[in-house]
Amino acid sequence: MRCRLSLPLLVCLLAAGLHPSSGTPGSSAGTSPNPVPAAEGGAASAAELPLAPAGPSGNPVDAASASAVKVFAELTPPDYSYPWQRGSSQSVTASGVMVRGPREEPWIITNAHAVDWATSVQLKRSWDDRKFDARVVAMARDGDLALLTVEDPKFWEGAVFATFAASLPSPRDQLTVVGFPVGGNTVSVTSGIVSRIDVVQYAFSGRHLLAIQTDAAINGGNSGGPALNDRGECVGLAFQSMKSNGAESIGYIIPTPVIDHFLTDIRANGTFTGFPWLGVQWQGMGGVGIRQAYHVPDGQGGLLARQVVPVGSVAGQLQEGDVLQRFDGADVASDGTVPFGAHGRIDLGYMITSKYVGSNATLGVLRDGKPMDVNVTMKKPDYLVPSYVETPPPYLLVAGLLFNYLTVPYLQSEYGEQFLQQAPDSLLAQLYYGVKNTSDQQVVVLSRVFASDATAGLEDFSALTPHSRNIQLLRFQGQPVVSLAQLAAAVAAARGDEFLTFDLDHNEVLILEAAAVDQSTQQVMKAHAIPRPMSADLAHSLGGAGAAPQVEAFSGMP
Repeated sequence: MRCRLSLPLLVCLLAAGLHPSSGTPGSSAGTSPNPVPAAEGGAASAAELPLAPAGPSGNPVDAASASAVKVFAELTPPDYSYPWQRGSSQSVTASGVMVRGPREEPWIITNAHAVDWATSVQLKRSWDDRKFDARVVAMARDGDLALLTVEDPKFWEGAVFATFAASLPSPRDQLTVVGFPVGGNTVSVTSGIVSRIDVVQYAFSGRHLLAIQTDAAINGGNSGGPALNDRGECVGLAFQSMKSNGAESIGYIIPTPVIDHFLTDIRANGTFTGFPWLGVQWQGMGGVGIRQAYHVPDGQGGLLARQVVPVGSVAGQLQEGDVLQRFDGADVASDGTVPFGAHGRIDLGYMITSKYVGSNATLGVLRDGKPMDVNVTMKKPDYLVPSYVETPPPYLLVAGLLFNYLTVPYLQSEYGEQFLQQAPDSLLAQLYYGVKNTSDQQVVVLSRVFASDATAGLEDFSALTPHSRNIQLLRFQGQPVVSLAQLAAAVAAARGDEFLTFDLDHNEVLILEAAAVDQSTQQVMKAHAIPRPMSADLAHSLGGAGAAPQVEAFSGMP
């Protein structure tokens, strides 16, 4: 089973320091996002785009380099530990590339990690001293891509637009990476070769998608800059590098098939719907014994389904013990690879993530030794512990008890970039192996215990976690806790009870006197400048302002 997260080795490349990476699944049941095949139809074909014109030197790479722009952004993400407030702002710089849309509209493509939670985005061309305000049109956090536009027509005067290569480059092909990395203010050009093309983990989202590996220097600030072939065509965008002992000159480029998927999705749906998954934990079948036990004929291979996620694409259609032998007609080997043209073989995830959400796929399956075809509709991944959050994080305050739900950004906020080593094993187990049984399921955690009349003496109730932080809430009033919204409704419904009982992981229990909760909630809100006892989305789920009187006893809601 492939580990879901190994992000500390991979870093996104912003000039103001390395941007925190987020996580998503690898190949385990709830954590493995089986990448999704690029779907039917395509964005404006790169083959239809004109060849980049040659510059004064006669070199098309020189001319195409003018398509690169510098990105200035002010990032203000949420404070996931104290979710009623924003985190600290950070000024960063990155790179981008000017392109034409399918209807000739002018766009800029850059990395999502360069503009995620941005309160301000400005762009500057290499030959211009002016900065222009930009707007984010769409974002694909899974694929670390963002689409920008500039309303001021002056920005587009004399613009040079990149043209996309019609096909993937080959190993040993020459590449030129253009951008605005640290070390200077002018445009930078570095050269190298294509080292390999493979499915790799994207540091920002944790998804495993197609990428080009290169030995061209890719440094902080290069994120989003174009990588050009010797004809001046853009083969992808720089986005991350590997930083570890024993690794040198390993940089990564988002290739054109991933970019095409992003643009085609936006054109078809008006927004990015995601790279789909199957939602299965697979096991290779390299051993002769396991193939014989599952009646795999000699000379054939496949992947064994060990767990089917209830909210995945194949739920109700694939079963544990099924052997996947074909995906859309392509033979699946026992090591999980499929044919990849002249490039040899590649991880099955490439074909899965090449599909689109809502598209269909045909799986050739061996069940109890009998071959059969299964037709499935591809869905967007739905992980128990999300790798990123697109809206302000929810929270619930009950007296001095603060409840959040578990996400990778929350773990990073609590334990830093080394959260895979520092976070409690019980929470990491949910990240690695947890799966959703229903679409609304969350891992609700007791984040903190604030001092109050109702929680007096409970500030350090647990010897198992420092300062009583981050313990999973399992039951409230004896009933399983499925989500923060369900917990908020249950707390409101228990207003007439004598006690509120919270059963936690590690066989811990907290019991509050119900009569003291309302006053203690107000007390904590005032002491810590918390504007509301719950996030706006939770209040809305309880009926918004109209529901306030029903939860007033426990919420302190005016």
